[in-house]
Amino acid sequence: MRRFSTIAVHILLFSLLLLYSRSYSQTYIDDAFIQFQYAKNIVRSGTWGFFEGAITNTATSPLNVLMLSAIATATRSVVEAAVWLSAGEFYLLLVFLSLISKRVFNNRYFGIVAFVGLITNPLLLSTLGMESWLFILLLVSSLYFLLQEKWYWLAVSLALLTLARHDGFLMFVVAFFMAPTNKKIQISTLYVLMLIPWHVFSWIYLGSVVPETLILKTMQRSWHGNTFSNGLDFYYFPRYPLATFLSFFLLPLGLLSHYSKKMEVRRLIVATGCVMLLHFACYTMLGVPPYHWYYVSLAAGSVLLGSLGVSSVLERCQNSKVSWIVSGTGLFLPVLGFLILATNEGFPFTEAPIHTNWATHEQYKTAGLWLRENTDPDARFVFVGEIGTLAYYSDRKLMNQFSSPGAPMALLRKSRQDQGRIKKMLLGWNFRWRRRYPAAEPPSYILTHSLNNESQKSLKGALMTWNTSSKWISRGTLILRRTRKSLNRSGG
Repeated sequence: MRRFSTIAVHILLFSLLLLYSRSYSQTYIDDAFIQFQYAKNIVRSGTWGFFEGAITNTATSPLNVLMLSAIATATRSVVEAAVWLSAGEFYLLLVFLSLISKRVFNNRYFGIVAFVGLITNPLLLSTLGMESWLFILLLVSSLYFLLQEKWYWLAVSLALLTLARHDGFLMFVVAFFMAPTNKKIQISTLYVLMLIPWHVFSWIYLGSVVPETLILKTMQRSWHGNTFSNGLDFYYFPRYPLATFLSFFLLPLGLLSHYSKKMEVRRLIVATGCVMLLHFACYTMLGVPPYHWYYVSLAAGSVLLGSLGVSSVLERCQNSKVSWIVSGTGLFLPVLGFLILATNEGFPFTEAPIHTNWATHEQYKTAGLWLRENTDPDARFVFVGEIGTLAYYSDRKLMNQFSSPGAPMALLRKSRQDQGRIKKMLLGWNFRWRRRYPAAEPPSYILTHSLNNESQKSLKGALMTWNTSSKWISRGTLILRRTRKSLNRSGG
């Protein structure tokens, strides 16, 4: 009977997490749909690419794409697969946080505080559908195996973390230095052996050892001179002050960890803090643009460190007013902040709490479905704008640097004069097996997302227009036109 009750509780918990995950299905950002597009094509045709039959390698997270495609074989919808995958990640995250909490504090308080802090964190919720929650889950599991000194499981978790997102390598560096000397070779060997099959396949078959997005994003360098190092201050705090504050406000509570003398607490602080510092240093050195999902490691680390601080005070000052005040702060303030945010914006959210999209999911979906119903299936589009959601719903060939097989190489050749000798050599080695693709057929349409106020005169000759708006861009226009060549062929 007790076992049946336990199973029932876990089923109920997963069901609640599934409902919570589903409430965000209309807030998936455009970059999530790039991975959805890859998963959809794997299910349909076995193609690793943005379109069926054309191999590309611009999906940032191989592991997330594979997991989405596996679940989508049952759900028949990648969006629905993302809902189930997120719920599963939430559930397993709670399991690992609870295991860490029992190991370190001999209670579940830390696990509950950290879990509540993570699943109410506006920035982290703004990355649902992407690899971020898979990354957080594997980061936490790696911390658990590090504490438990289960070195083989640690190596497996670290390898999966790196396949989820390549900056997971930073956690491997931290774990390597924290592991005993006689275990370093074993961990490193298993870690490398697990990564070799995918990267050899990616190098030879997909044409690049790493996803080409990693190279394309570093080539972007900045947004009008603003990079990762100052992006939070320049973009997100002014535009989304409450949501950004709630994403990081637990970090100062991490200072309370000095109350604890436990070695396990110190190991967690060192591991989490070093990953955060390495992440910030590496992204700052690369000078990449301040995409909000680049701050996931910092936001998740802030929650973990803050939860450790609160739990340390509760352990040290048991049954005192101080412990209850601090523990209440750690547990209820994230919930209170989330409720204030939800009250201001309405729940379920219609847009991610923090994002940089030019239109809402529903606006892109409407335009994409119109294209699918009113244009030829073989039509090709030159597209200027955010491509993921439109491509997913339209099922049409929208061509830009992320979707065209030859586009990344064209961009690299264009920037070749700015590359040093070593960088040229590394890029040449990376693209050693890159296929050469024939010239693409002339496009039939040009689809442009303009962010300027378009006059009626400038819209003359457009086949269709859609007005767009979001919290990030207040007004825009999607404009569909025929190309000159297609007009000549049709006698227009």
